[in-house]
Amino acid sequence: VAAWSRELPALEEYRFAIEAVRRERDHILPAEQERLLARLAPLAEDWPLALYHRLIARTDFGTVSTPTGELRVLRDRGAIGGLPDAALRAEGIRKLWAGYAQQRDLYAVALAGTVRTKDALARVRGYRDAPDQAYQAAWLSTPEVLALLERVRPAARLYREFQRAGVQLSREPRPATPSTPLRYSVGQAAAAIQAALAPLGNAEYARELAALLDPASGRVDLSGGSHRAGGGGATGYPGVPSTIYLETFGGAYPDVSRLAHEAAHAVENQLVNLHGVPGIYARGAPYLSEAYALFTELVLAHSNYEKETEPRRKRAYLGQFLSHAMELFHGAQDADLEHAIYTAVEAGGGRIGADELDSLTRRVDTSYSIAAETQPEVRERWITARLLYEDPLYLFNYMYSGLLALQLFERYRQDPAGFGARYVALLSAGYRAPPTVAVRAAFGIDLQAPHLLDEVTAFLTTRLQEYRAPLPDR
Repeated sequence: VAAWSRELPALEEYRFAIEAVRRERDHILPAEQERLLARLAPLAEDWPLALYHRLIARTDFGTVSTPTGELRVLRDRGAIGGLPDAALRAEGIRKLWAGYAQQRDLYAVALAGTVRTKDALARVRGYRDAPDQAYQAAWLSTPEVLALLERVRPAARLYREFQRAGVQLSREPRPATPSTPLRYSVGQAAAAIQAALAPLGNAEYARELAALLDPASGRVDLSGGSHRAGGGGATGYPGVPSTIYLETFGGAYPDVSRLAHEAAHAVENQLVNLHGVPGIYARGAPYLSEAYALFTELVLAHSNYEKETEPRRKRAYLGQFLSHAMELFHGAQDADLEHAIYTAVEAGGGRIGADELDSLTRRVDTSYSIAAETQPEVRERWITARLLYEDPLYLFNYMYSGLLALQLFERYRQDPAGFGARYVALLSAGYRAPPTVAVRAAFGIDLQAPHLLDEVTAFLTTRLQEYRAPLPDR
């Protein structure tokens, strides 16, 4: 490669791509075996996901009757969760869990099938197991991921304290004149996102964000409808303008935050496009891109918090900020559960039932959540964690993105414009280096340094104290 690059200097740009392939050389099979595996792997991988979606489609979750009409428990669960009537919210939650419980034995078959298939395919390639393969693909190792989990797990007491604070605040007497709910039109949401990110001070980023969110661009699809696919996301690739798809947009603050999250992905994709990044560098370790998107949500919530003057609304924005800031622990909770499931399936000879998955989930979640104290149904969270089936071994990325996003936010707070120049340069370069190397070069952040978690917990402790503080008398 060095000799070829001397003769053709343009090849030098692809040195990292070649090194990335060579990292996998011990796991690449002879050509005939690769062709055979390419034909057989989809047959092995597709059936658990197909079963999972078929089980959901065949389940009647029921409806909740509201003053404005019937809401479907599964499809309208976001709207039900935002209802002001606590009894209706509780009814929606009860029916949702009851619906999933109808097929719990078959959900266990689908999940165990996913784990067995992923493990078997990974071992064919010479990995210890599927988690080993997934972590290496993100330029990490199993010992590194498990070591971070061991450090985050006890620190998750802050996450439980935040949950308890939310419960306590929900029991406060309501004022005679309640605050105006946090509601947005699409136009207001777009304006709020742009205003929040303006302190980055980067004209290119601001221009691309404005162009993306301009209704005339036709690049954001969130109009709703009865036959739309669930969820959403951002798309984009060199040579193609980036776009956003959301199942719906109801105007609640979580909808605005989700739009900001996907806008961050879309702008990153667009910058990669505009800066002529080779396609092979357009994608990389997902936790890096997820950190950019979570950072955007943090900036949006904090911007609203700083601008707001009405005490209850101000505290609501701080709660939204903390909810996103706690993604480190939520991501660790999911990563911990997924790794535990893979370990249990391996230990059980490939078999595990719904009861065993319930017990495993309850044991893992105790370190992170208070939900089981009031909702014993959440022991079946292994059913509702859709990425376990839809994108196996992706969840650990959210633990790393949560840690990195908080570090990015702190540096942004210290010097928004200076941060903005380095941040946009990092986004525009694509994925030309291992993520730990890229982040260290751009911001001096060492993701392997143990002190990062201490800094994060100190920051969150201070913000949690603000959240718990009594409101001023009016």
